Amino acid sequence: MREKLGQPVIIEYIGGADGSIGAGRAARAKPDGYTIDIGNLGNHVLNDAIYSLNYDLLNDFAPISPLITQSFFLYAKKTVPARDLAELIAWLKSNPKVSAGTTGPGARLLIAVFQRETGTHQAVVPYRSTAAVSQDLMGGQIDISFNTPDGLPLVPPLAAGRAVRRW
Repeated sequence: MREKLGQPVIIEYIGGADGSIGAGRAARAKPDGYTIDIGNLGNHVLNDAIYSLNYDLLNDFAPISPLITQSFFLYAKKTVPARDLAELIAWLKSNPKVSAGTTGPGARLLIAVFQRETGTHQAVVPYRSTAAVSQDLMGGQIDISFNTPDGLPLVPPLAAGRAVRRW
């Protein structure tokens, strides 16, 4: 971006509170045209429904352009015996103590919809990072997780035989 714009670009990642801390900082920034917030389902849609925010999502931001679309995969620890989605759903129904790791409101919403549509239940385990979910999924501490295709950086072959399953 530096070359295209002809000036330095500073990217500052402000984590915490499912993206609402960074979005709040952007909302309070001087409107100089230099501060841009990358909104997504979590920090620009769901957070307003979940939290009491110190900014107004409808009036404090002006949309510029769609930037990306995002797909999610369902990952499961290697020992889950299912070979396809139907078998996974049957396994989930017969194992009521399944845990689902999540890193934000979008994945939590996806898990809730999945539970409703499949008639299953998973204990939702919140994580601070995708890397932590990856480690616990491969280590067998959690059973499943919804994540983006690039969201689990430790999947095979990098996992040296401690693979996860993906649907």
